[in-house]
Amino acid sequence: MKLFLTWCARSGLHWRECVGRLGSFIFWLRHARLDGDPVVPGPGQQPVRGPRRVNTILAVVREFLKHQVAVGNAPVAVLGMLYEVADDRDLSVEVRGSR
Repeated sequence: MKLFLTWCARSGLHWRECVGRLGSFIFWLRHARLDGDPVVPGPGQQPVRGPRRVNTILAVVREFLKHQVAVGNAPVAVLGMLYEVADDRDLSVEVRGSR
């Protein structure tokens, strides 16, 4: 969470405003060091954090945002930015399961 909130602060935005920019957060997360150096990705530059670490951090941020929606601190529209909302009505009964 600290990395997400740090990125929000460095972007000059409140965390509610940053939800729609998670792609930028992922880019920053992969390449930014916390010592304040600018992000300089390019040929030959190795990411600071690997895919596994990035996914772990994103899972924490997703849970935080889901909680904020659940307690009313963020609009429900935030969930649409985190997940693809799918409709299973066109799927067969076997695929849909017992719902």
